[in-house]
Amino acid sequence: MNSFKDLKLSYKLACIYVVTAIVLLMIGYGSYSNMEMMDARLDRITEVRLASNNLLLQADRDMHQALIALRTMVFVRPGTKEFDEMEKFYQDNIRQAGERWEKYMALPKTEQESHVIKDYHGYHTDWIDASSKVMKLIKADAVNKEDVINIILTDHQSAFQNSRSILDNLTDISDDLTKAEAQLNNDEYATAITYLLISILGGIILSIVISWRIGVMIYKPILCLKEASERNRNEFKAIPVESIDEVGSLTNSFNL
Repeated sequence: MNSFKDLKLSYKLACIYVVTAIVLLMIGYGSYSNMEMMDARLDRITEVRLASNNLLLQADRDMHQALIALRTMVFVRPGTKEFDEMEKFYQDNIRQAGERWEKYMALPKTEQESHVIKDYHGYHTDWIDASSKVMKLIKADAVNKEDVINIILTDHQSAFQNSRSILDNLTDISDDLTKAEAQLNNDEYATAITYLLISILGGIILSIVISWRIGVMIYKPILCLKEASERNRNEFKAIPVESIDEVGSLTNSFNL
């Protein structure tokens, strides 16, 4: 402490600036680190979780539209313009569902999602095979429509529901993960704000304490000099020299 008291006034004042700068840098670094983590989590929510939800919902919609198109074709004569348009609509939705699934598979997966996905491929293959079988029967136009409808409502419907239940399950998992990560991000944001306020308050208090301490070191000797200068010569009393800085040198000169 004595070595600090002996520093020049300019160095003592520089200490205030240095300590304040260090505190501000620490606050800034902590805030930046927290913002980086929250930004990364928001990117993951946007690019992975929300994208997964969107692709799964669109794939489910495509499959449902393909199912409706296939059932509609049962009651439309093959070779007509209406049948060709409906077949194209059916094929487009089957293709789109496959494309969306491939995009979904390219996204990062949790262990829970990977476990559920294992069951999807088998069910989806069964549905595609059943759909192809129904399509061949419809195009034959010689098969009893009741037999075709019976297949659609049994094997084909069962395969479709199994595939769709997997998509629904994956969508629910993705929704839960999205909510969990969003909640975690909100909690971290609240914590970051709390730490930031505490750091700022602590920095202010620390700066005040240091400034006050340095101010006392400077003000106390000057006050003694002022009081001594107001005394009569007969009342002169040497002032203790407590430092060798500018104030100490002035006090020493005053005592001579």
